[in-house]
Amino acid sequence: RKIGYMMADATKKFFANSMTDCNEIDRRARLQSRFDAAGQGHVFENFPWDSPPATWTTVLDDLEGIPVDKLCDFVNSARASQELDGILPFDGSSAISDDPCRVKWEISGKNAISSGQVAVVVVAGGQGTRLGWSGAKGTYPRLGLPSGRTLFRLIAERIGRLRVITRGIEDGKDSGGGGSGPLPSVPLYVMTSPMNNAETREYFKAHDSFGLPTSDVQFFSQGTLPCLYDSASSGTCAPPILMDNATKVALAPDGNGGVYRSLSESGMLDDMGRRGIKHLHFISVDNILVRPADPIFIGYCIECNADVGNKAVWKCNAEEKVGVLAETMVKEGGEEVRRPCIVEYSDLSEEMRHRRDEDGKLVFGAGNICNHYFTYNFVREVVVPKMDCMYHIAKKQISVYHAAASDGDEIRRTSVPGIKLESFIFDCFVLSRSMAVLDVPREDEFSPVKNSPGVGVRDSPGTARAALSAQARAWAVAAGAVLTGDVISDLCEIGPDVSYAGEGLVECGAVTPGVELTCPFRF
Repeated sequence: RKIGYMMADATKKFFANSMTDCNEIDRRARLQSRFDAAGQGHVFENFPWDSPPATWTTVLDDLEGIPVDKLCDFVNSARASQELDGILPFDGSSAISDDPCRVKWEISGKNAISSGQVAVVVVAGGQGTRLGWSGAKGTYPRLGLPSGRTLFRLIAERIGRLRVITRGIEDGKDSGGGGSGPLPSVPLYVMTSPMNNAETREYFKAHDSFGLPTSDVQFFSQGTLPCLYDSASSGTCAPPILMDNATKVALAPDGNGGVYRSLSESGMLDDMGRRGIKHLHFISVDNILVRPADPIFIGYCIECNADVGNKAVWKCNAEEKVGVLAETMVKEGGEEVRRPCIVEYSDLSEEMRHRRDEDGKLVFGAGNICNHYFTYNFVREVVVPKMDCMYHIAKKQISVYHAAASDGDEIRRTSVPGIKLESFIFDCFVLSRSMAVLDVPREDEFSPVKNSPGVGVRDSPGTARAALSAQARAWAVAAGAVLTGDVISDLCEIGPDVSYAGEGLVECGAVTPGVELTCPFRF
């Protein structure tokens, strides 16, 4: 009887393995046919034919995720759109954040948040390499804040505070968060990268999502595209795909503009639809002052009936190397029309960089800080269907597998001229029919963490910490505190769980009007 059981088990395993082999052989044939049809059949030249089909799974999974049949369109579209057709000053809706209408905007935004119509998308695929940190930038532990907070924690806790101050808002009436009932849902969608996806998920799990409901924190990975050989002989077809090793395609991130394709392919857009989301706030993880789901910004865009919104900080000077908001000419229905765009510093002429209006303000001065509003319908119905036409070509030397020089287990590499396809998060601006721009104070809303620590280093943990401390002191003074002690300390901190944007400091007992507050302080 025991022998019979063993034989039956062996028979089951045999047939299971045989079925797996058949499935993988069929899948390999289908994929090879696709790659051959796209002129990329060389990818299979070093395929592990001699190994059991059951071991092909990882190789085939990687190949299946490559949109090889679309590469030709990606490349041709990128070649045709390398330059903007004319650069003009932005002429759409714009306002400053201290506009008298801000109260109306804030109530409108809080209503939308209270109704569960607003979601936050944080672009967090970058590594902390330039900071001397091997992990995801959002987990960087050496910002130097007294609380030890990281960029991810700051964003999550600000959303948590926002949920509190928007609870109980009905019919445009702000109750100050004292209403009853459940806290509103403000979903946070975190775009990771293949390199830090598992790490980022584990980080949020280890910290209980920093107080946010687990179901409201979703993760999806940034996409990748094959690196291509920079060949002039490819004609209208896509250049040959480069190989990282004998069986693995050389891949590169598709740029932060890949967030739209990744949202769609990961099912996150569908998730937003099921939740009834109408307004999306896209932010970058590296801005220590960022205000996720900012009700003033959200409300401003709603009141403007905008499909796209952009927060901007005015350039410090004409030579500050930052992209700026402008307009370009786009052909639509046989006519040329003006559409919004972001122009890189290097694409502005000397005259454009220094041009000023009658008030002495830089005409091309609205600096881009990766802080954008979109309607859900705009992303789903306009952007996603047209993203295939929005890639750019980046030419770089790429280290690749050298089949001829490799010997046995020794893999030789060589460097070749290559092409990487990438898109930017603002590329879709030209699709907008109604864009709204909000000019915000740099000291309140923008201090990025990009460079390693060091005295005099801009956009570093030190400058970001100083900006957050200066903001905390300003909030305390606005609430009536009289600062004493080290009044220029960079170690003052007001936690996001205490205040989102300076509100509630007196009510929670942190500040007593007219009473001294010794710096540095933390609450």
